[in-house]
Amino acid sequence: MNNETSTITGAAAPEWRQIPGPVHCGRCSALLNGTAGSNCPQCELSLDWAELVPQEHICCLHCHYQLLGLREQRCPECGQEFD
Repeated sequence: MNNETSTITGAAAPEWRQIPGPVHCGRCSALLNGTAGSNCPQCELSLDWAELVPQEHICCLHCHYQLLGLREQRCPECGQEFD
């Protein structure tokens, strides 16, 4: 398992393997999981990834433990390091 960066803010899409559930467009309800761009592929709405995928939804790639609020860059559940 490698250490991968999770970018949630700005135009970059999240690391989808760290998101445990579905994410939908606020305008057309299209499923956005796997989307790489900054616009909805169906209706072209400009996407705010920080709003659509709040940081409290970010999980460890290895064991899926929620990572919000940790002081160390290591999952307390499985020991996996993350960025």
